[in-house]
Amino acid sequence: MIAPDDLAGLRGIPEIDAILKRASALPLNDSIYQIFRSRNVLGRHEWKAGMTDPRPYVFHESPLFCWMKIANPGATDGEIVEGFELTIRLEQAYGRCVEEITHRVGKHVPITTRESMVVQLLQNRFPMFSEKTVQTLSQDGLRADR
Repeated sequence: MIAPDDLAGLRGIPEIDAILKRASALPLNDSIYQIFRSRNVLGRHEWKAGMTDPRPYVFHESPLFCWMKIANPGATDGEIVEGFELTIRLEQAYGRCVEEITHRVGKHVPITTRESMVVQLLQNRFPMFSEKTVQTLSQDGLRADR
């Protein structure tokens, strides 16, 4: 099991410090999304530092959970788990919203218009995330779909 203290040695890496600084400045759910969004970058640095845990994956024992704890030291474990579950639901809802909007308005409507409709729909369904976080998710999804 990796603990937040185990990751302290990676805090001097500019890329990690930038992620943590950005995430620490956000409200809890947005911060958790930011860490989740950066999981590959964080994981690459963990791997380079030899921090791998071969045991079966349990979220609250994972490095991802520890990064969320570091960025949100005042949050309880339960709040972080709840925020992570919301993030997963938001990501899943994104795909469904894209399909729903595309089906409703058709592919002849410009992608940017459809994306703004998706953001509005997601923001209404997930008001606990800022509009900026929902826009970031949507832009990431748009880039991945191209």
